[in-house]
This record gives sequence, structure tokens and C-alpha cells, in this order.
Amino acid sequence: MTRSFKTVFILLTTFLTFLSSVSCKKEPAGVTGIYFTNIQKGSVSMNEGETFRAKYIVEPHELQETAEIEWTTSKKGVATVKSGRVTAVSVGTTEITATSGSASASFTLIVKPVPATSFSIPASVDVFIDKKVQVEVTDLKPDNTGVETIDWTISDGSVATFEIVGNGLWLTGHSLGTAKLTGKCENGTSQSCNLVVKRYVKPTSVKIS
Repeated sequence: MTRSFKTVFILLTTFLTFLSSVSCKKEPAGVTGIYFTNIQKGSVSMNEGETFRAKYIVEPHELQETAEIEWTTSKKGVATVKSGRVTAVSVGTTEITATSGSASASFTLIVKPVPATSFSIPASVDVFIDKKVQVEVTDLKPDNTGVETIDWTISDGSVATFEIVGNGLWLTGHSLGTAKLTGKCENGTSQSCNLVVKRYVKPTSVKIS
């Protein structure tokens, strides 16, 4: 074998070996995992109208920029999602899911009402034992907030208690006496009123003059 032929043979063998190794190298078959990087303990809380962008990484990492992710929400009335950008629509809970091929990841989204920043209540309210009385909560700001966003407390729970039904605040008396009802917003604004619990006496007759 001449030197030139031997050289050509070696080069050809080397090229075929390289070509074989390239052809045997497999491209990633697809996304095998999706992981959120800015979500703690699998849930996110938002107020109505707010937006949030879910950040994530995929495996294998070389598909991070090219992977096609499909986003869905279990309740469109609670929140919408597009390209990882979530918009809170109304109060409630929904599941946000990112999917690519057989890989998927989800988190729970909790949409809360917009917190109140100010409100007004009467200076005093008469309450009756075993009777429900509604407290007039007025001047609520912003307009799309509700009484449930206010932190309500009563100084003596044995005298009276409160409950929120719908967007109304109701008091029930339990024993004769007085107590103080206080409401406090997240921003620190607070209002109080005095409760006077009386015994309800059902009228036995009505006289019209």
C-alpha cells in the first residue's frame, strides 16, 4: 500500500467514524418535566383584577427556549391565562396548568376580593338576644370591595357575635350588656361602634291613631 493511498484510507475511515457518531447522536425526544420557579407551596393568592406571570424551567434544559407550552385554567370565570400570564377575574379558586407533550405542572390560584381601604359604621347599634340585626356598613372604598375584606372583632363574644352573609354584616345578641364592634382595614383604617344588647319583647298589640 502506497503512502498516499494509506493516507486517503485513514482520512476516509476517520470521516466515516465521525459521520457515524453524529448520526447516532439522539435529539431530545421532548419535554420531560416542567417546574415553576416563582410559586411557593403550589399556590398563589391574588386580588381581583391583578395579573401574575408564572415563571418556569423545563427538562431537558436545551428545550427551554423552543418548548411549546399549553396553558389552561380549570375555571375561566375565576381567572384566564395566556403564555403564562394569569389575570384574576373574580373571587374563587382555580387550577392553572402548563402542559408540553406528556409533561405537565399545575398550581392553585386563589382570587380574593379587593381589600377595603375605608368605610363607615354607626356610632352605636341596638342588638337583641337571639335576634339578628344588620349593621349598616357604608362608604366602602374602593367600590368593588366588600365587608368580608375588613377584619371585624367584638370586645366580648359572650355578649354578642357577628357573621357575614353575602355582603352584609349581622349581629346576634347572647346576653344583656354592652360590647364594642371594631372593623379594621389592611391599611390600618378602623371604625368602632358600641353595641347595647337588650331583651326582645314581642308586642302584644298595636294601636294606630
